[in-house]
Amino acid sequence: MPFLLALPVAFVGAAAVGWVLERTLYRRLYQASHLDQVLFSIGLTFMAMAGANYLFGPGQQPVELPDALRGQVRVGGLELGVYRLFLIGVVVPSPRRSAGWWHARALARRYGPPWTTSRPRAGSASMWGACSA
Repeated sequence: MPFLLALPVAFVGAAAVGWVLERTLYRRLYQASHLDQVLFSIGLTFMAMAGANYLFGPGQQPVELPDALRGQVRVGGLELGVYRLFLIGVVVPSPRRSAGWWHARALARRYGPPWTTSRPRAGSASMWGACSA
């Protein structure tokens, strides 16, 4: 699959997997304690890493860049790689448009943003500055 076609396919695939995981697994943890949420997330990460290791092997997978993304560009006396500039151009403008931003807005509309609660949740004293000097 060509590199520039694989990028949107990867974004859509990751969003689809995230949506399924949120609907089937994460939604049940919203009311759980922070420790339960962290332990579940760490366990899920370990399982995902083991699955990727099983499917793709432990070695690095080569990526063949298209000719347009190879080479160097001189910017202000610095030689910068075209691929690195491409990554900066894709990543820097995207956080606000990402699915995570939309998901956080939906949760804030549904449950209220956590920073407007009248009292902190149990177990979050350090998060609210109770342990700061």
